[in-house]
Amino acid sequence: MSERLVSDKHIWLTVEGNRATVGITDYAQQQTGDLEFINLPKIGQQVTIGESFADIESLKAIVPLISPLDGTVVETHAEVAKQPTRVNDNPYDAWLVKFEFTRLQDNLLTEAEYRNKTHS
Repeated sequence: MSERLVSDKHIWLTVEGNRATVGITDYAQQQTGDLEFINLPKIGQQVTIGESFADIESLKAIVPLISPLDGTVVETHAEVAKQPTRVNDNPYDAWLVKFEFTRLQDNLLTEAEYRNKTHS
């Protein structure tokens, strides 16, 4: 699997060819708190950079997840949708959506760059 990249909206992704696996960062799940509900997109849904593709809900807030790519939903993680706290337990194993993409956001960060930005 390729190096994990991170968007400025706290979405991580790994890329293999024209497919990307996407989830939320540890920082995002800490800020949101224990997740109670995840609203995932439907297979075949088109997504656009900068627009919401799903949302997560905790006691604190409902947070839209902002797409770091243009593409089509090809798979969703049904088990995570059934047990949202799996994201709190390990946000990097509990991926949310897999996309076939045509374009990635320009300003994606490496994990090291992201850690420096969120911890400074």
